[in-house]
Amino acid sequence: MLNFFKNKRKLKYIIVSVIIIAILLLGSIIFTIVSTQTQENDNAIQIAKATEGYSATNPYVPIGFTHTEGTWDTGFVIKESSTGNEFVWIPVNGTNLSLARRDFPKDFPKSFSTMDQCSDELNDDFNASVGTYKGFYIGRYEAGVGSTSGNNVGVPVCKKGATVWTNISRDNAKASAEKMYQSNKEVFSSLASSYAYDTMLTWFKTQNYSKSIYNVDTDSSSWGNYKNTSNGSIQVAGNNAKWKANNIYDIAGNVWEWTTENCSNDAVVRGGDALSNGSVLPAGTRDHAKANSAFSYTGFRVLLYRDVNAITETKLQVIAGSHQSAYINGNNKLYMCGRNNLGAIGNGSTNDIYSLTAVSGNIAFKEVSLGKSSTLLISNTTYTPGFSLGIATNGDLYSWGGNKYGQLGNNKTSTTATVLTPTKVASSIQKVSAGQNHCIALNSSGKLLTWGSATSGKLGNGSTSGTVTSPTQLNVSTTFKEISAGYSHSIAIDKDGYLWSWGSASSGKLGNNNTSTTVKVPTKVPNMPSNIKFTKISAGYDHNLAIDTNGNIWSWGANTKGQLGRGFKVANLNNLNTRRVTSRAGITITNTTVKVPTQITTGTKFIDISCGYQYSMFIDENGNLYGCGLNDFGQLGTGNNEDQKTVTKITIPNNQPVLKVSATVKHTLIIDAQENIRVFGNNAYGQLGNNYTSPLYSPTVITKP
Repeated sequence: MLNFFKNKRKLKYIIVSVIIIAILLLGSIIFTIVSTQTQENDNAIQIAKATEGYSATNPYVPIGFTHTEGTWDTGFVIKESSTGNEFVWIPVNGTNLSLARRDFPKDFPKSFSTMDQCSDELNDDFNASVGTYKGFYIGRYEAGVGSTSGNNVGVPVCKKGATVWTNISRDNAKASAEKMYQSNKEVFSSLASSYAYDTMLTWFKTQNYSKSIYNVDTDSSSWGNYKNTSNGSIQVAGNNAKWKANNIYDIAGNVWEWTTENCSNDAVVRGGDALSNGSVLPAGTRDHAKANSAFSYTGFRVLLYRDVNAITETKLQVIAGSHQSAYINGNNKLYMCGRNNLGAIGNGSTNDIYSLTAVSGNIAFKEVSLGKSSTLLISNTTYTPGFSLGIATNGDLYSWGGNKYGQLGNNKTSTTATVLTPTKVASSIQKVSAGQNHCIALNSSGKLLTWGSATSGKLGNGSTSGTVTSPTQLNVSTTFKEISAGYSHSIAIDKDGYLWSWGSASSGKLGNNNTSTTVKVPTKVPNMPSNIKFTKISAGYDHNLAIDTNGNIWSWGANTKGQLGRGFKVANLNNLNTRRVTSRAGITITNTTVKVPTQITTGTKFIDISCGYQYSMFIDENGNLYGCGLNDFGQLGTGNNEDQKTVTKITIPNNQPVLKVSATVKHTLIIDAQENIRVFGNNAYGQLGNNYTSPLYSPTVITKP
């Protein structure tokens, strides 16, 4: 009997133990499922946030690239600022296109019996990107000679005028294509797959290129960057519009092109003129050769596609003005806050607004610029240059707020007749910049328009007095791509990347080695090295910042508070045949006027800059934020109000990378990688949007509407 109870007690312990183990296992399984589901949900949220608004008909534009011409249905072209590389969007859905070989002759010349069973080394990242964004980019031109040529593995280029890269094996073409953007944190590059190649050709066919010289099935010999004729002459890339289809040049117009496709143990080359015998082959032609074989007339084309896991780009915008702030959301809706005594907020009232509030009207804005003021006007209770300019997505220009100097461009000037809601004043505008009391714009052709006060020659119309009350085109033959209005001067970048300036030369801010002579018309900054070209500019009160095509910072003008960033380490610039600065990292250099644009480098590339009143903000390629100069209201975000005579890295909570920055008189706005709006600096009129009026000394998140 005793043994029975002992055994029963043992059995009870065993049962309890099994139950406990089962509960623990079940809990572990549930935890794993929940954790996995949570991670999947987080990933889904991140991908959804990254792809919001993007589609086959609304392509994303990677960081460092700009949209230069065309639309989704005519050939959407993007260009990289630093290299000039160009790519064209190929939509995949919405047009019944698919990544598959179809709609091409089955009896390909020089084909063999197993051609239709060829396999393609499709990249998983490419497939995921196409499925997510509904399209991909392909090189506008056949890959050109970059750092090396021939069979060597180097970094090619993809731009007009480059020497086409021939005499390369398929294996080396793959390696070279992948090297183009291996350090980019947002996109991948690779050798074109046959699926992408055929999808591109199908795209041509949907756009009526299956006729005349554009017949991709029969004769595409007239397309190309160049044509190797019997006398060996070469026609330069892009000189004749008929040689391109949907903004893509050189499809089978000159040489064969390698793809990632394989047949048996051979790699596949795609059609074009068979230069060895002079025969003409259609673009859809496929032939084969060993992957490590190099031929004199075989080139390649590069794919560019976004990493679906890289959330490094945002459609959101923040814009800082004298005592106002603006925010444009992913749907192009504009919100503003801050001082509103002149109606600069655009909500129909003149009451100051302490949180981001929708601007009146159902207008989709793609760009906004807010009027600047100097510190001398901050305490002026009767008038400050509170005015706003905005460009709608259709290119219409709107203005609202104060109009003492005609800066609204509505053919009026008045200190009392303010405009309380956005009002259309012009059409076909692509860029706009508001100064203290003058404005600059670029029309759709890249021509300069100015209006407002002409004092100091800052309108560039040859005058130093009076006002211009409507956007008026300047008599300048050059076309421009970037503009920035300062307080008493203006700067611009022309289509070739060179700097121009006009207006007051005080503090050397025109960059022409002068501090006294007013420049009344736009003038190219003299004595700059021809190999230095620029992509971004920002004009401040008495200083300027610029970024060149290599991501280096340049600065010039007043340095009373250390705003020129000359505490950065300066590289030896002898090899660039450019100007040198004799500063070293950590050395305070202030009260020194710099009268010519001077390169400042830190050994890293920069992607964004913004000039405030006697202070500067920078973002490097890794999303690090830096500031220097005046900091009396905490506008540098250092956590205190001490001026920074040398460049200082700004701490962002959780080390969040920063995507965009906008500085102004005394406050700064940024967007971080989680698309938070963070604010810091002066807040006297609620311009920080946090429902208070006290300053903030560190980057602080505010509620988005």
